[in-house]
Amino acid sequence: MYGSNSSKMLKLIINHFDRSSYVNFKVNVKKVERYMYGPPGELLAENIRREWLYNVALFREINVLPFHSGETTSGLTKDNLEKILMAKEFNNSELPFGLVESRSEAPNFFCLDPVYPKKTTILRYLGFLKPSEAEQFYYRWQLQRKRWWRKFSNDPGKFVFAESDDTKDGLKNHSKIVAKFPWGDHEVETIQYHGANMFNSLSGNLLNRLYIKDGVSNKYLPHVVESWCSLDYATWTYLCDAYFQEAKEEKPVIRLHKKLAPFKFTAAAPSTTNDKVKQLLDLSHLIMLELRKEGISCLLPVTPPFGTTDLESQLVRSNTLAIPYTAVLTSDSLQTGIFGLYSRETTLQEQVHLSKIKEYGQILMKA
Repeated sequence: MYGSNSSKMLKLIINHFDRSSYVNFKVNVKKVERYMYGPPGELLAENIRREWLYNVALFREINVLPFHSGETTSGLTKDNLEKILMAKEFNNSELPFGLVESRSEAPNFFCLDPVYPKKTTILRYLGFLKPSEAEQFYYRWQLQRKRWWRKFSNDPGKFVFAESDDTKDGLKNHSKIVAKFPWGDHEVETIQYHGANMFNSLSGNLLNRLYIKDGVSNKYLPHVVESWCSLDYATWTYLCDAYFQEAKEEKPVIRLHKKLAPFKFTAAAPSTTNDKVKQLLDLSHLIMLELRKEGISCLLPVTPPFGTTDLESQLVRSNTLAIPYTAVLTSDSLQTGIFGLYSRETTLQEQVHLSKIKEYGQILMKA
């Protein structure tokens, strides 16, 4: 299926993230049944879900309302219809409005990639629009969704639209966003323009409840734009995108976007005496707790390796866990309160005082 070099690379990536407790594939007859996450993988998946929800629902100029049906099928089911009618009522029967679902498990959509999980959590968006505005919104939504995928990538050009010749009434009514890798394309999101066809199976009172009144006598059905993606496959795709193996380096560097990184900060200290190790460890925990108070995810250091091994090996470990910032403490830090803040991106340290870390941490997370 894949070339020998690309297949070898893919196996290296799979093995690395398994050993690093990100994700383990549960396989059944050469097909991935589901993903099992370790701590960093679970945090990564949650960060992706949160960023997706912010993009499609919270950062919008219209009301986009969350719902959860718990069903394992897509399309217009009875429960989904009830949620649409609720949302219509919430919006006073005015268009446009939207619905999002981010917690339902779904069976495997058709996908050729054997690592696409059979059981997966689907992130789903439904936009309900005026017929005169729906087509324009569909094309605009495609571009916005592609821009979102690119935002968190080390190589934004990797995320592109897949070629599709499917048309209806001269309109391309669905598109796919794919991420291109040496071993093949990852189909990460599908966007579909349903028009009013989603309601074709309805009749009578149910159908009448969906109509939107326009003036005294005119009424119309909303047109629907739908997009969905697998949270698990998105997590795997961003892990593949983040994996970098330098020729001279023994271990890879994981360059996840800081918004997605499971842990934003940790701490390290070069090898020192036992009494200093405890003092520096206490100071490092104080720094991490100050950041946690601001809602910033931190990995508390432990001994060993903190203060008992060489600094370089500790920074390598931070890099393999995709941690963007590492507070580097020395004996002088106990006297001055000043420590070096190592950046994974620049590989440089800047001097920061303990009293400024909360404020500076917030600035770094917003940049």
